[in-house]
Amino acid sequence: MNHYDGPRRRDGRDGTGIVRTTATRDGRDARGGFVIRVSSPLDERTEGYVSEAMECGFVVHRTLGPGFHEVTYRNALCLELQAQNIPFECEKAFVVRYRGKPVSSHRLDLVVRGCVVIELKAVRMLERAHEAQVLSYLKASNLPVGLLMNFAGATLKEGLRRIILRAS
Repeated sequence: MNHYDGPRRRDGRDGTGIVRTTATRDGRDARGGFVIRVSSPLDERTEGYVSEAMECGFVVHRTLGPGFHEVTYRNALCLELQAQNIPFECEKAFVVRYRGKPVSSHRLDLVVRGCVVIELKAVRMLERAHEAQVLSYLKASNLPVGLLMNFAGATLKEGLRRIILRAS
């Protein structure tokens, strides 16, 4: 079974507007608002990797803004990951197999810390086919989570999708 639960950021906000923070005994956070906890099928370490990859994407988008080709954002994201001392692989090749036999090879835009696939786009609007592409990459590479980042929007948040491959 596969799971998509929207974008998440290091500050705990996700696409639903829910904020994950540490609550006091009365169920309120430090700002006085109530806390709703959202569970994730990922372990804490992987969640941390996803958060740091997203933060790097936000920095790149805030700095460059929309309007460039995908390769520009890929190169900038690589530089940002390097600056943050985050291990990654760019254009990582993997083999697609059918019935145990190789049928083709593909390249993942980025793989962060060996477990987070990042697929970059610079298109007017993300489509379901883009999400299906990431899901297929996760299945074929056997990696747990992917981030689909579209840098063409006014903010990266509106073009960010978090896709999780759950074990069946």
